[in-house]
Amino acid sequence: TEKKFREDVLIDVVGQTPQKLLTVAGGCFGIGARLDTQSVPFGAIFKGTKIVKTVQLENTGEAGIRFSWQAAKCAPNFTIKPTDGFVPLKEKVTIEIAFHPPVEDNDIRVPEVPCLIDKQLHPNMHITLTGACTEKSEKDAKKLTFDGPVRKPQKQTVTIKNPTNNNWDNLKVQISHQYWYGKATLKVPAKSEVEYDIWYKPLTMTAGVAAGEEADVKDGTADGFKRPNTHDGSLFFALPNGEAELYKLIGTASAAEAEKQTEIKCKCKRVELQALLVNNWLNTHQTFQVKIDTKGNEDKSVQVSGPKSLDVPGMASREYKLKFYAYREGSTDVTVTFLNPETHESVVYELKFIADSVQEKVLPLMETCVRRRKDITEEIVNPLEKEAKIVSFTCEDPAVFVHTPVTIPPQSSGRVRISYNPLAVAVRRDNVKLKIACDELGEFAYLLSLSAIEAGTDTTMRFSTDLGSQAIQSYHFRSYATTTEDATYTCEIKGAEFTVQDTIVAELAQAGSDGVDTTVDIKYEPSNMGGVRDSLILRSNGNAGVYRVALIGKCVKPKRKGPVEVKNGGSATIEFKNVLSEEGEFQFSINNPAFTLGSTSARIASKAVSKMTISYKADAGGKGFDVGNLLIVCKKMKHPWIYYIRGSR
Repeated sequence: TEKKFREDVLIDVVGQTPQKLLTVAGGCFGIGARLDTQSVPFGAIFKGTKIVKTVQLENTGEAGIRFSWQAAKCAPNFTIKPTDGFVPLKEKVTIEIAFHPPVEDNDIRVPEVPCLIDKQLHPNMHITLTGACTEKSEKDAKKLTFDGPVRKPQKQTVTIKNPTNNNWDNLKVQISHQYWYGKATLKVPAKSEVEYDIWYKPLTMTAGVAAGEEADVKDGTADGFKRPNTHDGSLFFALPNGEAELYKLIGTASAAEAEKQTEIKCKCKRVELQALLVNNWLNTHQTFQVKIDTKGNEDKSVQVSGPKSLDVPGMASREYKLKFYAYREGSTDVTVTFLNPETHESVVYELKFIADSVQEKVLPLMETCVRRRKDITEEIVNPLEKEAKIVSFTCEDPAVFVHTPVTIPPQSSGRVRISYNPLAVAVRRDNVKLKIACDELGEFAYLLSLSAIEAGTDTTMRFSTDLGSQAIQSYHFRSYATTTEDATYTCEIKGAEFTVQDTIVAELAQAGSDGVDTTVDIKYEPSNMGGVRDSLILRSNGNAGVYRVALIGKCVKPKRKGPVEVKNGGSATIEFKNVLSEEGEFQFSINNPAFTLGSTSARIASKAVSKMTISYKADAGGKGFDVGNLLIVCKKMKHPWIYYIRGSR
């Protein structure tokens, strides 16, 4: 009951009447608390499980109170929550008491655990906790069996039922082996059931023959390394109602499946680097031996290589560079095994390389003049144990020729000569495709850059003669024409001083050869003294190109001609050609009267021939020969033509 007081405090001064100094007032409240029970029996539960019960703490006093439990006295079997707190006036607080025995015991008892109210002991403010613990037998455990490749996760599902009226919001799950895993907690609503997934991912194999081991390995033993027959673990659910669910986990792990089955498309004649990511699933460093198997493919035109070993730190990854090279089109199956020689655990990759059309190789620029052959050589490697023969080629440009056949010895290399001999001017062309065929090594593809520039004048021919005479020379050239149309050449000369036949047909040349020697005759017949320049153009009717020849002629004054023999009493005829470029009047005379001319003048057209008759009659009694000079004069020319005439008696 609440009690209050109020009192005045007086001061008494000598000789005066007492006076009130101050008033003191106060009161006190009753403190009271009560537990709804002083005994909490839990009964028997399984080891590893936990059960929770509640106790009500009521404030029965006239003011709020603070409470605290001496919880240390409950350990290790019981836990009180909360261990301290505040209870307002006339209200209650719920205290949770959990029973979780760590060891098996048929009689667990904690008497009179005190609850202090405002740090003071009060009568009847204590509880006694009792219970018992028994262990779940493996005989009662359910079995879950797992079987599969090492490092490949597998899943099974179990069902947990909650028959109580309370939700199980934080049901803890206990898994006893590192190769099994699942959620750490589980929520199971009241009066329902929930499925729980348990995963098995073994990092080591159980007993058996592993990749890289011999077939006589027994009982999981290899080079002193012992494997267990099975992986054994357990799955335990400690239910809030004191019950428990126990599962025995049994796992069998076989050799690893292929880590990655990949189809890789690549080009022939080009190195293909394939990165393989190797994960170390252990906390310790591993050194793997690398084995590359082409699955019975003994074709030496396919080369697969890489480092012989790979070091990978614990719980880390490293890339392995696998090199693949195929000379011919086709597919190749490759198995790459990374084997730990100590544990005989492995990582396996299965790859399928599909080599497609050859990758073109770009060759240097081939630039040259028309009909001036440009040669380059290309090295081809033969990895086979038999010789390889280059037999044919194709090219987009007919001016390109590959000199075949070329035989390459086994496990050696050879050089192929590629020629570019353009017959006509061509602007630069890039990416001209050239393919060289080999039955043993497949097709080699190249990209050419070609350029053909004007050759200019092929040669210069010089002629020299006197006026009225001719000079004939032969021009020799190499014809590379391989068809009749290409081998037919039209001959062109602009001026009249030089003449040549209209067409010439050359013999056909073999493709890629040095051509066929061909001859054309050029005649120089000047019409005036001095020098003259001209050019001969030989033009193919097809695609064999154009030849240009510079012609230089030099004409000097007419030279004396003869002797012209005339017998006594007979005559001789001289044919005189007007070589001038126009018609002219010519005068004829002879300085010996023994010789008589048929005519003393003639008008002769340009390039026409005039015949003149010379008669001879010797003097009587004379001896020996008579001689004379026939003089032919044209007013248009400074110098005459002279013929030496000799008469015989």
